[in-house]
Amino acid sequence: MKPMKSIVLRSGELYTYIEGDVSVAEGEKLEINGLVTGNLEVSPHARVDVKGMVLHNLIAKEHSKAIINGFIVGSVINEGADVRVFGKVKGFVNDRCGVHTYIGRKAVIGGRRP
Repeated sequence: MKPMKSIVLRSGELYTYIEGDVSVAEGEKLEINGLVTGNLEVSPHARVDVKGMVLHNLIAKEHSKAIINGFIVGSVINEGADVRVFGKVKGFVNDRCGVHTYIGRKAVIGGRRP
């Protein structure tokens, strides 16, 4: 098995398949309509809109923003960000640093609606 590489993305839209971990660079905005096979990390002061699929975890760092309308196969780890879930998360939502992740009425977390 070959090691997964990490890719840092700048602002724009992603309509493709990326193998491995992805990090949204600090201060950048990215819309994901494709597939990320690894973890997705949102750096401080960055924003991501997930409309596609992430096969592992979404990690939102302090002062970042993540809007999830797509599907996270792993878990959502909120480390002090503004995170809003309207889509599906197969795993769990882990709020750290005393923050609260907004879960929409039609969202599905761990196979259940809130």
